[in-house]
Amino acid sequence: MKPPAESAPPRPFATARPATWRGARVAFALAFAAALAFALYTQHAWEDYWITYRASKHLATGHGLVFNVGDRLHTFTSPLGVLLPAAASLLTGNSSDAAALWIFRVMCALALGGAAALLVRTAQQRRYGAVATVALVTWLVTDAKTLDFTINGMETAFMLLFLAYALWAHAMGGVRQWLHLGAAWAGLMWTRPDSFVYIGLIALGVLLFGETTPSTTTRAQRVRLFARAAAITTVLYAPWLLFTHFYYGTVVPHTVAAKSGLGAPHSLVEFVASTVALPFDFPSQGSTLARAFLPSYALIG
Repeated sequence: MKPPAESAPPRPFATARPATWRGARVAFALAFAAALAFALYTQHAWEDYWITYRASKHLATGHGLVFNVGDRLHTFTSPLGVLLPAAASLLTGNSSDAAALWIFRVMCALALGGAAALLVRTAQQRRYGAVATVALVTWLVTDAKTLDFTINGMETAFMLLFLAYALWAHAMGGVRQWLHLGAAWAGLMWTRPDSFVYIGLIALGVLLFGETTPSTTTRAQRVRLFARAAAITTVLYAPWLLFTHFYYGTVVPHTVAAKSGLGAPHSLVEFVASTVALPFDFPSQGSTLARAFLPSYALIG
């Protein structure tokens, strides 16, 4: 009599069935529609968009990527946040600033849809339950700040897209994991130059606490994976660094330099003191956490 055959252990990262793409497509459509509906209802445009758009318009009309023609100051923060509106202006023949804003809104709505789809794929990869996956997407498409900063001219939707891409890449495993991770990190850097903070913190969390994937079963393998991904990121982001260095004379936006002294800790001692005091300042107006759930116009207007 033969002993009963042992069942094979489940693979932690089994390949998803083609039908599972249905949930990602639904999430994409919901996020895309929610963003455009919010834009149609509110018609909101952030003032920072119009400040950045001035440089975008100058680029589109052949006057250079500058706020004032002939004055090479790096007056914007996000590379994509200035280049995509320039492309939108070109699509209108530089004839309608309002139409350019709507084109950029559609781009951002597509990015938010992509973020929602990637979150669903990540949830499926991690074998989340249906309720958790639905709750995740629902939170994304009903958060007022997320929708507002998706359609008001900011780069937020692309930040969410590449963050979702990075999370998916961390979870996917496979021989191309390093390539996807490097591309996601590069997308984050093209969205905001301070994204190395998010990149580093997420990577550190995965390094210390992440589960194994088919391509990374030890921390040493993860470190090698991150090194290969960082090389891809460097190659993809280097063109922008070279451009800003030779065009503006600095890779650090002048907006960052101008704001660096506004309320920020000016020494290591101040930084440590403010960090220690943060939990105690939470109930007061001294902490931005106390206003985390206010509408996006509560602080500035």
